[in-house]
Amino acid sequence: MLCESAICREFIGPELLQRKSGVVMNLSLPEEIQKLIEKRVKSGEYRTPEDVVAAAVQSFDAQKGFGDFEPGEMDALLAEGERSIEQEGTLDGDEAFRQRRQRRAR
Repeated sequence: MLCESAICREFIGPELLQRKSGVVMNLSLPEEIQKLIEKRVKSGEYRTPEDVVAAAVQSFDAQKGFGDFEPGEMDALLAEGERSIEQEGTLDGDEAFRQRRQRRAR
């Protein structure tokens, strides 16, 4: 089976799990990445290195759908939010919802 860990099943999906054999792909990875993969397998979180790589690629692909930001755009938005907090402070969650309801009622 291509992937048997629970986390991998979540990212891969049942349709791919039914596939009995996959395409063989040889990759050259930096030693630090190899160690990270080995650590995940040794922890029992994943059964095979292939499971780790499959989950990582699926996770990366899912993250790409969170927003199409230009390089540096996310950092700029975060910095803008931090400046706003410094200048205006934060807002209690209940107060934020109250204000939102008021705006929607207009």
